[in-house]
Amino acid sequence: MGLSENKNVETYKHLEKFNRLFFCVLFYSVSYFPISLHAENDLEEIGKKRNQEEIALEGKIYFAKKSIKISNYDMLRLQRIAEHLLQNPKFVIYIRAHSFDGGTEKEEISISEKRSIEVEKFFTLHGVKETQIRRLFYGNFRPSPNVSISHDTSLMRRVEYQIITE
Repeated sequence: MGLSENKNVETYKHLEKFNRLFFCVLFYSVSYFPISLHAENDLEEIGKKRNQEEIALEGKIYFAKKSIKISNYDMLRLQRIAEHLLQNPKFVIYIRAHSFDGGTEKEEISISEKRSIEVEKFFTLHGVKETQIRRLFYGNFRPSPNVSISHDTSLMRRVEYQIITE
């Protein structure tokens, strides 16, 4: 077999692979299309049920030591609260930030302020009006009443939220 015949055989093999791949993708796309429409209907139903569920009108978000990062789990909770506030403009959320990170009084106030700003920023980025947000921060002046300071300081590093109507 000559050099040009080798190239023709290789080209034919590549075309054959391409054709198989093309028809496989085409078949998969066509067969997937009706399923996609059905899935969209299911998502609408799930969305309706989710909107009908009650959200917690108050709760807590916990932070790692010296951190202002909101966990992914808490972001999901805050997203639901943001949706609720968008649908109910007469509601207001109070954000009360606390810390117990082992720093000075000034550092504790600063980290709790940053945590409150971070939660407020999350809500404003999700469309909640600034007039619906009340932000307070306490440093380590208001420890959690049910937690012993020597027992678990991680429960002291928190933001409490409360939704009320005004």
